[in-house]
Amino acid sequence: MADNFQFYPGRVKIEEVLLVQETRITDITLMCMEINVWTSIQDEGAVVNFMMVDAKNILSNLPISVGDKLEYTFEYSTGPKKFTVVLEKIEKLINLDNQRTYELSCVSQMTFDSRFMRISKSYSGTTSDMALAIFNKYGHSSEIGFWDQSIGNQKLIVPNWNPLEAISWLAERSKSTKGNFRFNFFQDGELRYHFAPIERWLQHNKTNDPPVFSYNPVTSQVKGKPNSEAVQNAITSIKMHDAYDFPQDVSTGAFGGTRNTFDLNTKSIDVIKYNYWDDFKKENYLNNFPNMKRRNYTPGYIQNDVVLSNTQDNIQLNKVSDKSNLVVTNINNTQTLTIMIKGNSSIDLGQVIEVIIPSPEPHASDMKDHHDTSWSGRYYIIEKRDLYTRKGKQTALKITKESNVLEEFGD
Repeated sequence: MADNFQFYPGRVKIEEVLLVQETRITDITLMCMEINVWTSIQDEGAVVNFMMVDAKNILSNLPISVGDKLEYTFEYSTGPKKFTVVLEKIEKLINLDNQRTYELSCVSQMTFDSRFMRISKSYSGTTSDMALAIFNKYGHSSEIGFWDQSIGNQKLIVPNWNPLEAISWLAERSKSTKGNFRFNFFQDGELRYHFAPIERWLQHNKTNDPPVFSYNPVTSQVKGKPNSEAVQNAITSIKMHDAYDFPQDVSTGAFGGTRNTFDLNTKSIDVIKYNYWDDFKKENYLNNFPNMKRRNYTPGYIQNDVVLSNTQDNIQLNKVSDKSNLVVTNINNTQTLTIMIKGNSSIDLGQVIEVIIPSPEPHASDMKDHHDTSWSGRYYIIEKRDLYTRKGKQTALKITKESNVLEEFGD
């Protein structure tokens, strides 16, 4: 345990790493130099890589094989956390004079088993209920984070897909009870699975202020004492990604779209339109104003559906046929950053954070704001990499926002 273990911002101890095989359990803690946990809202499962320095040749002597389990424990100031993953591949092998280095790339048990499982079965109900039924059967008691309810009963015959493919397909066709939001299915850094729109974290922050992270803050001393809180909330480095990808936004329908439903039986057309600016309501966005100036980009993305009203009812369409079909997720990567912070067990994928970035021009007494009002604001966490070493934990966050704090910018 972590007796006499000194904790400070970013301090986490790799307490134990065990290689679990059918006939033996081997302690490989001392050989594990670092652990990387990679997660994204676009990926169904996390990837956990163990960087190994092997002077005992356990790779061959045991040997280590695909399907073996690794159990690892982190010691935080609040206590230990234990996780289990399955070895999927061995990467970056380097043979040195007296040792080898390599990475053990691991995934969850559900992700591993999904590689060779197939489902051919009929389901009915809401998409979230169908997804949960699949998850409960094939999820190996994996921990659930948020599993939100969707609206509309549907029918589905899974056509020989694996469990993760089926749940991801259902997520894309799930509409939130809170608005025109579609779902994501992903696993976070604590290896919890979520089936929910990312906007549900926005709903959570209506009553809970998000954590605030500042770039270039004064972190050294506060009244002669170490300022641990400022260090914990400091951005140590920042990268600005390409912004305002107009061709991508147009092709995906980020500005708007039109859905034409042709009923071959009644020979009628039902037209539904979506416009980003007309539909903008600040309660559905991170910040108060649109992220781009209004332009006339009609008709936008065009989607055509063909139905037979008397022979195929809506429950068999496998989707909710309304404006939510057209609304591209609010995460359109208009403004995206990658920031580095000290490891923080309370910050995870999908959450909302607030970022304060100083203005790059020289400060003057008549400046309205000393921070960059276009790039500062609230962001969603869409990708995360947690790096655990002997010195502690660092976290890289890829964050994006779909609205602005600057009123003039959204006119």
